[in-house]
Amino acid sequence: MPWVKSAACLLTLALAAPTAQAATCDDTTVFDQRGKSDEVHAIAFLNLLRTRLRADDAPGVAALVRYPISASERGHTVKITTRTKFIRHYHAIFTERFKQVVYTQPDHCMFANDQGVMIGNGEIWFDADRHGRYRILTINPAD
Repeated sequence: MPWVKSAACLLTLALAAPTAQAATCDDTTVFDQRGKSDEVHAIAFLNLLRTRLRADDAPGVAALVRYPISASERGHTVKITTRTKFIRHYHAIFTERFKQVVYTQPDHCMFANDQGVMIGNGEIWFDADRHGRYRILTINPAD
């Protein structure tokens, strides 16, 4: 399967290549704060989230959330404690405008600090859990 070798080569190049993109970002990036390996994992998580949002896969997005979580729905904060409840509120939270924040986030310019990794201007924060799996920690309204 030649595509497997190609994918492996691309991943190897991505891990080995210096990150010139960080120099054009406005803030401290994942690479700056945490190094190349975390940057690769954060970008993979961002792309997984984008894929699930584009497919309007509410259960798939719900699986990426750490519960409980508070989210903004039509100007009100809603505490969501389970995947089932998240799925019920999915369309009110992930409006097309909100999804655009995720779609337009430059991969290599996600801000990071000790609280996690930020998408947009803080609309979504995510980080690795104790098992190393990235999970959405915070969902804030897109202004």
